[in-house]
Order: sequence, then C-alpha cells, then structure tokens
Amino acid sequence: MSTTEEMNLEIQEAIKKSLPNQVGEALKQRLEQADKDAKELKAQKDLNLHLQDLNENQYSQINGYKKLDERNSKLEAREKVCEEQELNLKLTIAELKLAEAEKRNVDMVNLTALVFKSPVYKEFISETQHGMTQWNQSTNRNEFSPTGGGTKIIEKTEN
Repeated sequence: MSTTEEMNLEIQEAIKKSLPNQVGEALKQRLEQADKDAKELKAQKDLNLHLQDLNENQYSQINGYKKLDERNSKLEAREKVCEEQELNLKLTIAELKLAEAEKRNVDMVNLTALVFKSPVYKEFISETQHGMTQWNQSTNRNEFSPTGGGTKIIEKTEN
C-alpha cells in the first residue's frame, strides 16, 4: 500500500472512533472525491504538459516553414534575375550575330565591287568574250538555243 492509502485508512479509523457514523461517511465520501480529483488533476497536468510540448513542436515547425518560405522567395527572385540575364545574353548574341551578318554582307558587296572594278577582271572578261566570238565564228555557232536554257549553242543554218 502507498502512504496515501495508509493515511486514508488511518484517518477513516480515527473518524470512526471519534465521530458519529454520518460524519464519518461524509468525510469518507469527501476523501474519495479528493482522491479522484487529485488523480484527475494529475491527468490534466500531464495532458497540459503534453499539449505544451506539441505546441512547442508546432511552433518550431512553423518557424522552419517560415525559413523555407523565405529561402524559396529568395531563390525565386534569384531565378527571375538569372532568367532575365539569360534573356539579355540571348538578345546580345542575336544582335552580335546580326551585326556580323551585316558586316559579312557589306564585305561581300565590297569584294564584288572590287572584283568587277578590277582591271584584271575586265581584261579577263574582255579576252573571254573575244575568244568566244572567235570560237563561234570559227565553228559557225553564234545563236543560242531557245529551249536549252540559254547555254547550248546550236549551229548556224544558212539560207
């Protein structure tokens, strides 16, 4: 037996000896109620401690989630900045490609102009044309075919 139960028995015996039965019964009921209340109070305190622990755990989880939310917000902001930088880089690359294409175009125009203005080229063309004229005259071919794409030379017919 526990000390509380022993004390209760001793008190009950003392009450029975010194007080009338009605008073003893009332005290006995009160003591039983006090024991029940003490057990219930202990259970409530245990429950309260357990709920406080749960509450603290939930607060720590909430704080953890807040930190994760802040980190995610920062990461999303950094991601947006990176996307903007990537887009700017792609735009810059496209602009550079366009500028280089335009430079190549200008260079080709200049090169073509230089070639056609060149006295060497003019002399070559002149010689080639003169040679073709002589060749055509020597073979009697100076007419172009109307159906052969313009490159086939046909024989000259005499009337």
